[in-house]
Amino acid sequence: MKLQIERQSRGWSRAELARRAGLNPSTVSLIEAGRLIPYTTQLEKLCGALGLPPSDAAQLCEAPAGPLLGSSSGGATSNGEGARRR
Repeated sequence: MKLQIERQSRGWSRAELARRAGLNPSTVSLIEAGRLIPYTTQLEKLCGALGLPPSDAAQLCEAPAGPLLGSSSGGATSNGEGARRR
């Protein structure tokens, strides 16, 4: 199960999911694209907003499809919400 599929199945925009989860819409977009590695707390917020059990959290993320943000050397960086960008 992927975050975008779950969101779209509810007819929600990224902004709506972000609002319900208490996250920034750009964070949701980056997680959906596989370009941001979310912290457990962010995954828990997303599961809560989607009405999914926390045990489904790891299944919401997909592998990166393109270049990783904030990572010219391959390391992870932190954004303003505490998530690590790939």
